[in-house]
Amino acid sequence: MKQFLVKTTIKVAVAATVLAILNVQFVEAATAGGVAKVKPCASMGKTVVLAGKPVDTCAAFYRTGSAIHIEKDTATARYGLVLVTLTQPPQTATLINRDGVSVPLPINLVPMSLHADKTATQYIFRAGVRKSKIVSLKPVLFVPTSTMVKPFGNTQFIGTVNNLQPSDGIDASAWVRWNFLKLNKKQELQGKFVNLNSAVRSSPIMEPPAPCQAPLNNGDVSTSWYSRILGTSDGLSMSWNPAMHTPLDSELVIAMGSGITYMTSTPSINVLMKSNMDTGRPYSFTIHGNPMGTPYQFTGTFSAQTPVRPCSVN
Repeated sequence: MKQFLVKTTIKVAVAATVLAILNVQFVEAATAGGVAKVKPCASMGKTVVLAGKPVDTCAAFYRTGSAIHIEKDTATARYGLVLVTLTQPPQTATLINRDGVSVPLPINLVPMSLHADKTATQYIFRAGVRKSKIVSLKPVLFVPTSTMVKPFGNTQFIGTVNNLQPSDGIDASAWVRWNFLKLNKKQELQGKFVNLNSAVRSSPIMEPPAPCQAPLNNGDVSTSWYSRILGTSDGLSMSWNPAMHTPLDSELVIAMGSGITYMTSTPSINVLMKSNMDTGRPYSFTIHGNPMGTPYQFTGTFSAQTPVRPCSVN
């Protein structure tokens, strides 16, 4: 009996030791530098292929802290965007980190498919560093254009449209409201210009009633001014262009029912490694074209969507 208890005790002790070792191995595998690994984004999508290798995809940003969670730069590894100059000869490339610091890197390390492609600014790379020089480059994250507009889903934009050199009878500014819903097949955020053709209350508060705001297309003079640029369809959309005019010209673009677009600057993805996607700050969307004699700019803020209250201005 005594021998049986001794053998049982030894077996239990051995099993406990094995479990402890496995647990240590699991913890060590789940950590890097003592910090638990986390997903780069709150939601991950299907991988994409770059230069024959799979790259993780960011489907949705984190709402608190930095939008994209990437480990800090070290003496042997740096993270950021890669920019390729198109001047000949020679072509050069640069890595720009989360603080906007630029470091040159050999052009031959950059995948050839990105040399003249603006989607290069949708990738975050890990650069291997030796003796303060970049010696390797690996793509670690791809951000689709839809990911940048997702934070604005189910929001309302309320503010003013500002008119530059308005026609007689048109005020310098007018109240506006847009509603945004969900992504369409083009991965653009669908929206509605709520008061383009309809009168609505400026808020859902009914007692006492909030002021009734007239539609922009309201009468011959008003309709002539606004519909010429904004059209008569109340449909609109929001998209992200990661490199509108230059590689770091990251813009949110609003397309009106007329096809005319308005833009506002938004952070490039290297900046989102240290800051969040701030949907609550004031935004200004400026016409993409000649602003003279047009409703040239929309200014306002985004907030959680509230009910639309139709009303009559007559």
